[in-house]
Formats: sequence, structure tokens, C-alpha cells
Amino acid sequence: MQECKGICDKYKADIPPQSTGLSKFAVGIYKCQVCKCDLTVNGVKFTKRFLCRCCSSPIRTKPRNNKKNYRESLNRVMEILRDG
Repeated sequence: MQECKGICDKYKADIPPQSTGLSKFAVGIYKCQVCKCDLTVNGVKFTKRFLCRCCSSPIRTKPRNNKKNYRESLNRVMEILRDG
């Protein structure tokens, strides 16, 4: 069984406020269900799958539900980046 080794504390991410309407997944924040924390890109190993650097478990890169809201949020992020 995989368990948290505490390495993920260095890679914890600040979640965007709800008022912005942006999904944390759309702005590049990932969720490790074993460590129970939100990780920045630096806390993720990119192999064939996305893995947590701390416990090497697969991490979520998309929400489990509300895929429509995720797409809308992703489009909002792209507009913000495009407008600069």
C-alpha cells in the first residue's frame, strides 16, 4: 500500500478562490488522493501517467464530475492568457 512520505509539503499549491470561477485543474493544480493534497506541476512525475513525487500514486488531472464546468473554466484560462 502506498503512503505519504511528507515530500509533498514542498509542492503544495494555492487553490484559486471560488470568486474567480476557475477550476484548479484548469490552472495546472493536480490532486493526489493518497497524500490528500493539491500539487503544483513540480510535485508531479511525468511518465506514461501522472504520478505523485511523494507516494508515486496516480494523481487526478481532471475533475471526477462537472466536466462541463471544467471545459468552461479551461476556456476562460485560455482567454486570459490570450488577452495577456
